[in-house]
Amino acid sequence: MALDSVTEEIKKRADLVEIVGQYVALRPAGNDRWKACCPFHDEKTPSFYVSRDKGFYKCFGCLDANELIWTRAGLKAIGEVKEGDEVWNHVGGWSKVAAAWHKTGQLLEVKTSSFRRDPLRLTPEHRCLLVREEQAWRALRFLYRSEERGRLRWKSRPETTRHDEITLEEARADELRVGDFWLFPVVPDSERTVGPLRDESCLAPYVIGKRVTRVEEMPVNAETAFLFGLYLAEGSTNPRSVRWTFHHDEKELALEVVRVLEIHFGLSAAQHLFPQHTTREVICSKTDLARQFERWFGKGAGSKRLPAEALNWPIEIQRALLQGYLCGDGSKQGIAVTVSRELAYGLFALSIQCRMLASLSAQSAYIDPKGQAHRACWFWNARTRPGVNGFFHPIDGTLYYWSRITDITPTEGEHAVVDLTVPGAHSFMTKLGATHNCGKSGDVFRFLMDSENMTFPEARKSLASRFGIALPERRDMTPEQRAEQSERERLLKIAASAQKFFAGQFAGNSGLVARDYARKRGLSRETVEKFGLGYAPDAWESLRSNLRRREGFSDDEGISAGLFIERKSVEGELGGMFSEGATRRVWDRYRHRLMFPIWDESGRVIAFGGRALEGGQTGNPDAKYINSPETPLFHKSNVLFAWHLARGEVAKRGGILISEGYMDAIALHEAGFPHTVATLGTALTANHVSALRRVAPQAVWLCFDGDSAGMKAALRTAPLFADAGLNVRVVQFPDKHDPDTFIRAVGREGMQEELDRSIPLSKYRLEAVMAAHQLSDPHARSVALREAAEIINDISDEIERDSYVSFLVDSLLSLERGISYAEREKRRMRVEGMVRSELNADQTRQGRQDRVRAARSPQGQGAFSPQPSSSGGSLQHVADEARIGTQSVETEIGKVRPRFVSPRQQQKIDEQEKAATDLREAATRTMSSGIAIGVVKAERALLAVLLTQPTWRKFVLEKLPLAKWTSELHAEIVVAAREWIGDDIDPSQFTDGLSREGQGLVAELFLGDEAAQVPEANVVTGWVRRVEMHHAQNAEREMMEMIKEKIARGESVTEEEKEQFFSSLKATKRKAPLEKK
Repeated sequence: MALDSVTEEIKKRADLVEIVGQYVALRPAGNDRWKACCPFHDEKTPSFYVSRDKGFYKCFGCLDANELIWTRAGLKAIGEVKEGDEVWNHVGGWSKVAAAWHKTGQLLEVKTSSFRRDPLRLTPEHRCLLVREEQAWRALRFLYRSEERGRLRWKSRPETTRHDEITLEEARADELRVGDFWLFPVVPDSERTVGPLRDESCLAPYVIGKRVTRVEEMPVNAETAFLFGLYLAEGSTNPRSVRWTFHHDEKELALEVVRVLEIHFGLSAAQHLFPQHTTREVICSKTDLARQFERWFGKGAGSKRLPAEALNWPIEIQRALLQGYLCGDGSKQGIAVTVSRELAYGLFALSIQCRMLASLSAQSAYIDPKGQAHRACWFWNARTRPGVNGFFHPIDGTLYYWSRITDITPTEGEHAVVDLTVPGAHSFMTKLGATHNCGKSGDVFRFLMDSENMTFPEARKSLASRFGIALPERRDMTPEQRAEQSERERLLKIAASAQKFFAGQFAGNSGLVARDYARKRGLSRETVEKFGLGYAPDAWESLRSNLRRREGFSDDEGISAGLFIERKSVEGELGGMFSEGATRRVWDRYRHRLMFPIWDESGRVIAFGGRALEGGQTGNPDAKYINSPETPLFHKSNVLFAWHLARGEVAKRGGILISEGYMDAIALHEAGFPHTVATLGTALTANHVSALRRVAPQAVWLCFDGDSAGMKAALRTAPLFADAGLNVRVVQFPDKHDPDTFIRAVGREGMQEELDRSIPLSKYRLEAVMAAHQLSDPHARSVALREAAEIINDISDEIERDSYVSFLVDSLLSLERGISYAEREKRRMRVEGMVRSELNADQTRQGRQDRVRAARSPQGQGAFSPQPSSSGGSLQHVADEARIGTQSVETEIGKVRPRFVSPRQQQKIDEQEKAATDLREAATRTMSSGIAIGVVKAERALLAVLLTQPTWRKFVLEKLPLAKWTSELHAEIVVAAREWIGDDIDPSQFTDGLSREGQGLVAELFLGDEAAQVPEANVVTGWVRRVEMHHAQNAEREMMEMIKEKIARGESVTEEEKEQFFSSLKATKRKAPLEKK
């Protein structure tokens, strides 16, 4: 079957509703329509629609069909925009429309301070680009809140203590708030161009008569732009001529028109004075000129417009056009009026582009008391100074005009609406400014490509496998394309083969200990098969031998998949440290462990977790759990264990349970809670929260042990939960119970009762804060109040926030007894005022934004939280163990000692150990001779930088080779860090293979103060210079002693030795001794 036939067959068999329903909670929305929150961006109400019959999905966000947007052809109703048209985007460039979608829907009317009485009409789910009011007044120096009403005000003399960092936010239209700022971009100077306005269709064909010079284009410069402005204000055309009409006193303007026509167009024009009408006209009889003006600027008063090209003209030309318009039709106060909607919007946009402050207001058509009918008109007003209702300020290098939202009103009934798909910038410009669209739409293949980050061949192969359709081999791919496609496939195959191997071992004779463990934990055969549990044999190379000999996979592929560990060991730097050209040793990462496959959203194995079992010869029982390292398939911050099984159950059961480990999740599934997932490690990340939000759970239950690292990590992630609008509840288990032990003790009914008794995360956090402080102590009470204010401010819902304010006030008042009711009410008002004052103080400190930002950052997501270590449990355990047992354990420096070695290997190892012993003795002598404490501190600080700051790692390694480190232990860590260039170090993986002393030092550095700080550049370079200077001083001292010994023996000093000596003096910035005369 040909590939095209396979594609069509997949489309016929695929049920898009069923496939999409595995990722988001779909709900019926009419005939052949299902809706959900878009899986490709965060939102709280649905804008994502799926059609089963059409096999198509689309994320909608629409404008009223009559709303004008900016296109290459000028302002055009969005209902008239077609596929292929170019629209103006939010960064001042042009993007091509991929598709236009027409439907009906409800609308919101959004008004801003720049467009009075002329709202923008858009659907509630439409995406908008804006800046929140709170962020604006906290970040911008020139804004402040008035104390009496809390309104935003403008400072004529802004203070200099506040910063100017601000970000552009994307939100749905129904999430806009009065006071937020709508943004209109200014075209960068680098993208401004000027050229003649040219359209060959404007030229009328010759029919008869003498051939004359044609007006083939409209030249653009400051003088012609002034002429265009006068035309927009006072001009008109008929089929054969162009006319400008002025007051009879405006002789200078008439003469300017005549002059410009003659100089730049080579045309003559005549003036006509009409005293009875107090008017003066300039008429140029030229058919081509009339057609050109009509094409670019409109014909009559109601159809006047600006060409889109004017938005990219240089500023001086744009201002000349505005000046011409105001001279013709403006007042002394800088107010102009027009009956053309397109011209009004164009003048506003042009004002913004030439950095002039302006606003528009609309007046509806009416009939005055005398019975005279008046058309609808727009007033353009030039502002003299910036203010809170309109000002310019840059964001990320783009200058924007900020216009404040003044009103948001829903309309009644259904209206014709249009949505545009705009690839690239995913935005287009309305009269008010930039709006955004998700741009996501397509068929079942596109959905998998966007959801799973697949290529089209990968999506087709996945679907073909699902429906049992055989794919023909492609022969038209280049070698590079085949290599790119096969890399991911090979890793998926090796992961699947490893899972099959582990499952087979679990069922065989060697898996008896694993089966006994599963039986003791109450796991049924069905559960074991459902989760694909397996057993890693008690051998160093059991999996490796199977994958290499039977499956044909290489060591490099096993290492890339995280299944093997690689080490190199030769006699080299530091007598046994790893170095280039080392002998390679590869062995199994997992040995004597119960294995848990980890899947992606499609149910494909991408990684493993291993639980240590009792006994065994090759395993490491101190590391209870080991996870796969980061690989091209597996990124821990993106994956939740059992997500592929739980995702489809969320909509049916109304929520999702999050546990802390594999066994907790499996136990909950076993007990009848299939909507359970587990974190891998302890951190809940922003990616996890985003995935939870997409499936729209009614509730998220945190099933963690109260004192566990998982609960602490969840509390750090609380601002993200609040920001996502998720209803997160905490299940509080009795002491010494986790979900696994609890559900085995009380059963499904008892677990369900505990879920029903769960409390909101915010309340749990508040109760924890109140219990952690002695509230009778004034200082502790103040600290508790501040921490409680941070928790309450993380809540986005205003009603819920007020209820927790009351809860906090009641908790503080509960300490005061024996007072009257009247006194108690006075105290209540005083305490509530204190609480709200602290809430305002936290807002002023940008508390919530900082906490959300910290929770989204890798450091805030527990990147260096205590993790299960392959070398001995948590990092704290490693540190404690190292401090206790270092005297009785033989230190191994940078090597991995094999279990079984040949005599030659043993001899080589003995030589390495002897060299290492000699080095240790030399290091001991150096230490006994005295190393400045500042040098030791600098090296420890640089080691912390190597471990926790990937951006600095290469710099430090290049500046300080191994010879410059003063300690053998430090050098051991430096050598290990060479394998992690540019990557975040996983402490549990990093310490695997280090000596016991090295493990202890790494643990101390990760848990110490050095790792908690991000040093400045000058600080890091200062540490490097300190270590370099120490090395240089040692080199100078050694050279000096060598020269003295030679002189004492009567030997001559060579020129090379002199050069080395002078180089050492230069390194220590000393002066060379003067030669005696």
